Amino acid sequence: ARMHRRPDHGARVDAVDLARAHERRRAERVEPFPLDRLRDLATRRYVSPASLGLVYLAMGDRVVVLNQGTVRQIGTPQEVYDEPADTFVATFLGSPPMNLLDSDDLIIGFRPERFLPSSLVARSGSTDEIASKMRTEHLLLADVGKRVPLRFRVEYLEYLGAERILYGALEGGRFSGKSVVSRIPSGVPGKYEANSVHDFLVPESELKFFDRTSEKRVEAKAIQWQ
Repeated sequence: ARMHRRPDHGARVDAVDLARAHERRRAERVEPFPLDRLRDLATRRYVSPASLGLVYLAMGDRVVVLNQGTVRQIGTPQEVYDEPADTFVATFLGSPPMNLLDSDDLIIGFRPERFLPSSLVARSGSTDEIASKMRTEHLLLADVGKRVPLRFRVEYLEYLGAERILYGALEGGRFSGKSVVSRIPSGVPGKYEANSVHDFLVPESELKFFDRTSEKRVEAKAIQWQ
């Protein structure tokens, strides 16, 4: 009878070595940027394509954002995310990226997670007064200061387990029809169905202003929303 021969130990070792070598070569090929070229810019830096931006944002204590070889901003992850130097940085980081609205010579930006249902943000008042009107776990019990009220028409949504991403457009006022996105916790009560309209707001302190020509960050300015 014909017997099947088992491969000897040496053949198995050679196969493992070849596989490991292949993985090493593959890892070298996906390096997003030669980091040694940035040695003089920051103590630690992680640069990547836009699709990997948040991965590196979470890893580094100093971040360098590049666009076609040009440094757009250097800072801590919080600085780069919360205080973007220009519209490229504002939309490079974040998923979904920052909402941007054109207004004459300005571009106004705000993060989707700062664009919230009005009922989610507690108004000034005692905790007892707030609790008597709505369950406190559904509120942000912080004084966000001045608010910009906006009407938001939901066009469709994505349910992602812990959160919902709402896509739609502003309705009424100066920016009527402008596309915007909101990101809210899934535990927030309310139905946000297609073609439904809701009262939303943005804390005024969360607005970012950019020059429309240069797209660089500028000082905050008074805006007529209606």
